[in-house]
Amino acid sequence: MTRLGGLVVAILLAGAPASAQEINLSQDLLRLGVGANMEPNQPSLDSRPLFQAAIDYIKRQHITRVTLDPGDYYFLTP
Repeated sequence: MTRLGGLVVAILLAGAPASAQEINLSQDLLRLGVGANMEPNQPSLDSRPLFQAAIDYIKRQHITRVTLDPGDYYFLTP
């Protein structure tokens, strides 16, 4: 198990369009149809598959800024 505390992620993709978007993995995944939101401080929630789905979405949509709400996120599977 890997635990990431107080994680804030900012990803800047080179060559992204000026109108690029921002996504908060703790608030926007469900609304965007990517998956459940990555809720912090939930030891039984495996954030790994949600994070992978979010990364795939971010690549497709050319998102340039990615954030998470403060807290602990648990990656329970490899």
